[in-house]
Amino acid sequence: MEDDGLFSSDQKFVDIDQYMETLKGWDLEVGQLSAGQWRGRQQVISTDDYEYLFFSHSLKCLYHAVLCKPGFSFFIPLTPEHVTYLFYKTDRAAISSTPFGETLSLITPDEFEGVTLTISYERYHYLLEHRYNSPVCCPTRHKTTIYYPSEEQLHTLQKELLQIRSAFSKDTIIQLQPMQWLQYISDTVVAPLLVSIMANETNTLLQGRISPLLQALDIIAENLDSPPTVQELSERLNLTPRYLQLLFKKNLNLSPKQFIRFCRLNRARSYLYKSKLQKGSISDVANELGYWHMSNFSQEFKLVFGATPTEFVKNNRKVDLIS
Repeated sequence: MEDDGLFSSDQKFVDIDQYMETLKGWDLEVGQLSAGQWRGRQQVISTDDYEYLFFSHSLKCLYHAVLCKPGFSFFIPLTPEHVTYLFYKTDRAAISSTPFGETLSLITPDEFEGVTLTISYERYHYLLEHRYNSPVCCPTRHKTTIYYPSEEQLHTLQKELLQIRSAFSKDTIIQLQPMQWLQYISDTVVAPLLVSIMANETNTLLQGRISPLLQALDIIAENLDSPPTVQELSERLNLTPRYLQLLFKKNLNLSPKQFIRFCRLNRARSYLYKSKLQKGSISDVANELGYWHMSNFSQEFKLVFGATPTEFVKNNRKVDLIS
Protein backbone atom coordinates (compact mmCIF):
# COMPACT_ATOMS: atom_id res chain seq x y z
CA MET A 1 0.00 0.00 0.00
CA GLU A 2 1.34 3.47 -0.90
CA ASP A 3 -0.37 6.79 -0.22
CA ASP A 4 1.63 10.03 -0.67
CA GLY A 5 4.76 8.80 1.12
CA LEU A 6 3.14 5.95 3.04
CA PHE A 7 4.50 2.43 2.58
CA SER A 8 2.88 -0.71 3.95
CA SER A 9 3.71 -4.38 3.41
CA ASP A 10 2.98 -7.67 5.16
CA GLN A 11 5.05 -10.81 4.50
CA LYS A 12 5.28 -14.32 5.91
CA PHE A 13 8.43 -16.43 5.86
CA VAL A 14 9.52 -20.02 6.43
CA ASP A 15 13.19 -19.21 5.81
CA ILE A 16 15.18 -17.15 8.26
CA ASP A 17 17.76 -16.05 5.66
CA GLN A 18 15.12 -14.73 3.29
CA TYR A 19 13.61 -12.87 6.23
CA MET A 20 16.95 -11.18 6.94
CA GLU A 21 17.46 -10.25 3.29
CA THR A 22 14.11 -8.50 2.92
CA LEU A 23 14.31 -6.41 6.08
CA LYS A 24 15.07 -2.80 5.13
CA GLY A 25 16.74 -0.25 7.39
CA TRP A 26 18.57 -2.86 9.48
CA ASP A 27 21.79 -4.81 9.08
CA LEU A 28 20.44 -7.96 10.69
CA GLU A 29 21.88 -11.27 11.84
CA VAL A 30 19.44 -13.77 13.33
CA GLY A 31 20.39 -17.15 14.76
CA GLN A 32 17.86 -19.87 15.58
CA LEU A 33 18.28 -21.20 19.13
CA SER A 34 15.51 -23.82 19.21
CA ALA A 35 15.14 -26.91 17.05
CA GLY A 36 12.23 -27.03 14.63
CA GLN A 37 10.75 -25.32 11.59
CA TRP A 38 11.25 -21.56 11.90
CA ARG A 39 8.31 -19.40 10.83
CA GLY A 40 8.27 -15.64 10.80
CA ARG A 41 6.28 -12.61 9.75
CA GLN A 42 7.04 -8.96 9.24
CA GLN A 43 4.69 -6.06 8.68
CA VAL A 44 6.25 -2.72 7.76
CA ILE A 45 4.30 0.56 7.92
CA SER A 46 6.36 3.67 7.26
CA THR A 47 6.36 7.35 6.36
CA ASP A 48 9.27 9.79 6.10
CA ASP A 49 9.11 10.36 9.87
CA TYR A 50 8.02 7.01 11.33
CA GLU A 51 8.69 3.36 10.57
CA TYR A 52 6.80 0.62 12.39
CA LEU A 53 8.31 -2.82 11.90
CA PHE A 54 6.10 -5.49 13.46
CA PHE A 55 7.67 -8.94 13.53
CA SER A 56 7.00 -12.35 15.00
CA HIS A 57 8.66 -15.75 14.94
CA SER A 58 7.97 -19.25 16.18
CA LEU A 59 11.35 -20.17 17.72
CA LYS A 60 13.84 -18.62 20.14
CA CYS A 61 16.37 -16.43 18.31
CA LEU A 62 19.55 -14.48 18.88
CA TYR A 63 19.40 -11.05 17.22
CA HIS A 64 22.26 -8.70 16.35
CA ALA A 65 20.65 -5.70 14.65
CA VAL A 66 22.40 -2.52 13.48
CA LEU A 67 20.17 0.47 12.71
CA CYS A 68 21.11 1.73 9.22
CA LYS A 69 18.87 4.79 8.93
CA PRO A 70 19.19 8.10 10.83
CA GLY A 71 16.94 8.26 13.85
CA PHE A 72 16.10 6.55 17.13
CA SER A 73 14.65 3.05 17.06
CA PHE A 74 12.57 1.86 20.00
CA PHE A 75 12.24 -1.89 20.54
CA ILE A 76 8.98 -2.82 22.27
CA PRO A 77 7.85 -6.39 23.06
CA LEU A 78 4.22 -7.23 22.36
CA THR A 79 4.20 -10.55 24.24
CA PRO A 80 4.75 -11.06 27.97
CA GLU A 81 7.68 -13.50 27.67
CA HIS A 82 11.03 -12.19 28.89
CA VAL A 83 13.53 -10.72 26.42
CA THR A 84 17.24 -10.97 27.30
CA TYR A 85 19.37 -7.94 26.42
CA LEU A 86 22.99 -9.03 26.09
CA PHE A 87 24.46 -5.73 27.34
CA TYR A 88 22.29 -5.52 30.44
CA LYS A 89 20.80 -7.34 33.38
CA THR A 90 17.07 -6.69 33.09
CA ASP A 91 14.74 -8.12 35.70
CA ARG A 92 11.43 -6.87 34.31
CA ALA A 93 9.72 -5.78 31.13
CA ALA A 94 11.76 -3.17 29.28
CA ILE A 95 11.93 -1.22 26.05
CA SER A 96 15.10 0.08 24.42
CA SER A 97 16.22 3.00 22.29
CA THR A 98 18.97 2.36 19.72
CA PRO A 99 20.47 5.21 17.68
CA PHE A 100 21.67 5.13 14.08
CA GLY A 101 24.76 2.95 13.59
CA GLU A 102 24.50 1.16 16.94
CA THR A 103 23.86 -2.53 17.57
CA LEU A 104 20.96 -4.02 19.50
CA SER A 105 21.82 -7.52 20.75
CA LEU A 106 19.10 -9.59 22.37
CA ILE A 107 17.55 -13.02 22.70
CA THR A 108 13.85 -13.42 22.01
CA PRO A 109 11.81 -16.43 23.22
CA ASP A 110 9.63 -18.91 21.34
CA GLU A 111 6.40 -17.50 19.86
CA PHE A 112 7.58 -13.93 20.18
CA GLU A 113 5.99 -10.76 18.83
CA GLY A 114 7.55 -7.33 18.92
CA VAL A 115 7.86 -4.03 17.11
CA THR A 116 10.64 -1.59 16.36
CA LEU A 117 9.50 2.01 15.95
CA THR A 118 12.07 4.23 14.27
CA ILE A 119 11.53 7.99 14.52
CA SER A 120 13.62 10.36 12.41
CA TYR A 121 15.94 12.75 14.26
CA GLU A 122 14.16 15.72 12.74
CA ARG A 123 10.69 14.66 13.80
CA TYR A 124 11.77 13.64 17.29
CA HIS A 125 13.49 16.94 18.02
CA TYR A 126 10.58 18.88 16.53
CA LEU A 127 8.10 17.11 18.81
CA LEU A 128 10.24 17.66 21.90
CA GLU A 129 10.83 21.36 21.22
CA HIS A 130 7.44 22.42 19.87
CA ARG A 131 4.89 20.05 21.38
CA TYR A 132 6.18 18.52 24.59
CA ASN A 133 8.70 21.11 25.78
CA SER A 134 10.89 18.28 27.12
CA PRO A 135 14.36 18.42 25.53
CA VAL A 136 15.77 16.35 28.43
CA CYS A 137 13.89 13.30 27.17
CA CYS A 138 16.08 12.86 24.11
CA PRO A 139 17.88 9.49 24.14
CA THR A 140 21.62 9.43 23.55
CA ARG A 141 22.93 9.18 19.99
CA HIS A 142 25.93 7.12 21.09
CA LYS A 143 24.58 3.96 22.70
CA THR A 144 21.51 1.90 23.37
CA THR A 145 19.45 2.86 26.40
CA ILE A 146 17.04 0.63 28.34
CA TYR A 147 13.84 2.05 29.85
CA TYR A 148 11.53 0.42 32.38
CA PRO A 149 7.92 1.50 31.85
CA SER A 150 5.28 0.87 34.48
CA GLU A 151 2.84 -1.95 33.77
CA GLU A 152 0.18 0.61 32.87
CA GLN A 153 2.50 2.54 30.54
CA LEU A 154 3.63 -0.61 28.73
CA HIS A 155 0.08 -1.95 28.42
CA THR A 156 -1.17 1.35 26.98
CA LEU A 157 1.74 1.57 24.53
CA GLN A 158 1.24 -2.02 23.38
CA LYS A 159 -2.48 -1.43 22.92
CA GLU A 160 -1.89 1.58 20.66
CA LEU A 161 0.76 -0.25 18.63
CA LEU A 162 -1.52 -3.23 18.08
CA GLN A 163 -4.25 -0.83 16.94
CA ILE A 164 -1.87 0.55 14.31
CA ARG A 165 -0.96 -2.96 13.15
CA SER A 166 -4.61 -3.92 12.93
CA ALA A 167 -5.51 -0.75 11.05
CA PHE A 168 -3.22 -1.73 8.20
CA SER A 169 -4.31 -5.36 7.97
CA LYS A 170 -6.10 -6.48 4.84
CA ASP A 171 -9.46 -6.76 6.58
CA THR A 172 -9.50 -3.23 8.00
CA ILE A 173 -10.52 0.01 6.31
CA ILE A 174 -9.11 3.24 7.78
CA GLN A 175 -11.71 5.99 7.77
CA LEU A 176 -9.22 8.83 7.32
CA GLN A 177 -6.49 8.93 4.70
CA PRO A 178 -3.95 6.31 5.90
CA MET A 179 -1.00 8.72 5.83
CA GLN A 180 -2.86 11.38 7.82
CA TRP A 181 -4.17 8.85 10.33
CA LEU A 182 -0.74 7.29 10.97
CA GLN A 183 0.94 10.67 11.38
CA TYR A 184 -1.78 11.85 13.76
CA ILE A 185 -1.65 8.72 15.95
CA SER A 186 2.15 8.75 15.99
CA ASP A 187 2.43 12.43 16.92
CA THR A 188 -0.39 12.65 19.45
CA VAL A 189 -0.48 9.19 21.07
CA VAL A 190 2.58 7.00 20.52
CA ALA A 191 5.34 9.62 20.77
CA PRO A 192 3.90 11.19 23.97
CA LEU A 193 3.75 7.72 25.57
CA LEU A 194 7.44 7.17 24.77
CA VAL A 195 8.32 10.60 26.15
CA SER A 196 6.48 9.86 29.39
CA ILE A 197 8.41 6.61 29.79
CA MET A 198 11.77 8.27 29.11
CA ALA A 199 11.04 11.23 31.38
CA ASN A 200 11.54 9.08 34.49
CA GLU A 201 15.34 8.89 34.63
CA THR A 202 15.27 6.60 37.68
CA ASN A 203 13.94 3.89 35.37
CA THR A 204 16.77 4.23 32.86
CA LEU A 205 19.77 1.97 32.32
CA LEU A 206 22.54 3.14 30.01
CA GLN A 207 24.60 0.57 28.20
CA GLY A 208 27.36 -0.73 30.43
CA ARG A 209 30.57 -2.56 29.72
CA ILE A 210 30.46 -5.61 27.47
CA SER A 211 29.21 -8.52 29.55
CA PRO A 212 31.20 -11.77 29.88
CA LEU A 213 28.38 -13.56 28.08
CA LEU A 214 28.61 -11.25 25.06
CA GLN A 215 32.40 -11.65 25.04
CA ALA A 216 31.91 -15.42 25.03
CA LEU A 217 29.47 -15.20 22.12
CA ASP A 218 31.93 -13.09 20.13
CA ILE A 219 34.76 -15.58 20.73
CA ILE A 220 32.55 -18.46 19.63
CA ALA A 221 31.42 -16.61 16.48
CA GLU A 222 35.04 -15.95 15.48
CA ASN A 223 36.10 -19.59 15.93
CA LEU A 224 33.23 -21.69 14.60
CA ASP A 225 35.52 -23.88 12.49
CA SER A 226 37.37 -24.92 15.65
CA PRO A 227 35.25 -23.75 18.61
CA PRO A 228 36.84 -23.49 22.07
CA THR A 229 36.03 -25.94 24.83
CA VAL A 230 34.29 -24.72 27.97
CA GLN A 231 37.64 -24.84 29.77
CA GLU A 232 39.41 -22.80 27.08
CA LEU A 233 36.58 -20.28 26.92
CA SER A 234 36.44 -19.81 30.70
CA GLU A 235 40.22 -19.31 30.86
CA ARG A 236 40.08 -16.59 28.19
CA LEU A 237 37.37 -14.78 30.16
CA ASN A 238 38.93 -15.34 33.60
CA LEU A 239 35.84 -17.23 34.74
CA THR A 240 35.39 -20.64 36.28
CA PRO A 241 33.86 -23.26 33.97
CA ARG A 242 30.94 -23.61 36.37
CA TYR A 243 30.17 -19.87 36.33
CA LEU A 244 30.36 -19.83 32.52
CA GLN A 245 27.93 -22.74 32.36
CA LEU A 246 25.57 -20.87 34.68
CA LEU A 247 25.75 -17.72 32.53
CA PHE A 248 24.70 -19.63 29.44
CA LYS A 249 21.98 -21.57 31.24
CA LYS A 250 20.47 -18.47 32.87
CA ASN A 251 20.48 -16.24 29.77
CA LEU A 252 20.12 -18.72 26.91
CA ASN A 253 18.74 -21.82 28.60
CA LEU A 254 21.48 -23.65 26.72
CA SER A 255 24.86 -25.04 27.66
CA PRO A 256 27.93 -23.56 25.89
CA LYS A 257 28.22 -26.78 23.88
CA GLN A 258 24.58 -26.60 22.77
CA PHE A 259 24.96 -22.93 21.84
CA ILE A 260 28.07 -23.66 19.75
CA ARG A 261 26.15 -26.39 17.93
CA PHE A 262 23.34 -23.96 17.06
CA CYS A 263 25.84 -21.32 15.91
CA ARG A 264 27.70 -23.69 13.60
CA LEU A 265 24.49 -25.00 12.08
CA ASN A 266 23.05 -21.48 11.67
CA ARG A 267 26.23 -20.45 9.86
CA ALA A 268 26.03 -23.57 7.68
CA ARG A 269 22.39 -22.84 6.87
CA SER A 270 23.26 -19.28 5.87
CA TYR A 271 26.12 -20.41 3.63
CA LEU A 272 23.94 -23.05 1.98
CA TYR A 273 21.16 -20.53 1.41
CA LYS A 274 23.60 -18.38 -0.56
CA SER A 275 25.20 -21.27 -2.45
CA LYS A 276 22.00 -22.43 -4.22
CA LEU A 277 23.37 -25.95 -4.60
CA GLN A 278 26.55 -25.20 -6.50
CA LYS A 279 28.67 -28.28 -7.13
CA GLY A 280 30.31 -29.49 -3.94
CA SER A 281 28.78 -26.68 -1.87
CA ILE A 282 27.40 -28.89 0.91
CA SER A 283 30.64 -30.71 1.61
CA ASP A 284 32.61 -27.45 1.32
CA VAL A 285 30.40 -25.74 3.88
CA ALA A 286 30.55 -28.71 6.24
CA ASN A 287 34.35 -28.85 6.07
CA GLU A 288 34.71 -25.08 6.49
CA LEU A 289 32.81 -25.30 9.77
CA GLY A 290 34.73 -28.29 11.08
CA TYR A 291 32.34 -31.10 10.11
CA TRP A 292 34.45 -33.83 8.53
CA HIS A 293 31.81 -36.57 8.50
CA MET A 294 28.92 -35.72 6.19
CA SER A 295 26.56 -38.16 7.90
CA ASN A 296 27.02 -36.35 11.25
CA PHE A 297 26.57 -32.96 9.60
CA SER A 298 23.41 -34.04 7.78
CA GLN A 299 21.95 -35.63 10.91
CA GLU A 300 22.56 -32.58 13.13
CA PHE A 301 21.29 -30.21 10.44
CA LYS A 302 18.03 -32.15 10.13
CA LEU A 303 17.55 -32.34 13.90
CA VAL A 304 17.65 -28.53 14.15
CA PHE A 305 16.06 -27.36 10.89
CA GLY A 306 13.80 -30.28 10.01
CA ALA A 307 15.45 -31.00 6.63
CA THR A 308 18.74 -32.40 5.40
CA PRO A 309 21.22 -29.92 3.86
CA THR A 310 20.35 -31.21 0.38
CA GLU A 311 16.60 -30.86 0.99
CA PHE A 312 17.08 -27.38 2.43
CA VAL A 313 19.02 -26.06 -0.57
CA LYS A 314 16.70 -27.68 -3.11
CA ASN A 315 13.67 -26.14 -1.39
CA ASN A 316 15.23 -22.68 -1.49
CA ARG A 317 16.18 -23.15 -5.11
CA LYS A 318 12.53 -23.89 -5.95
CA VAL A 319 11.48 -20.68 -4.17
CA ASP A 320 13.93 -18.69 -6.30
CA LEU A 321 12.66 -20.25 -9.51
CA ILE A 322 9.05 -19.49 -8.58
CA SER A 323 9.78 -15.88 -7.63
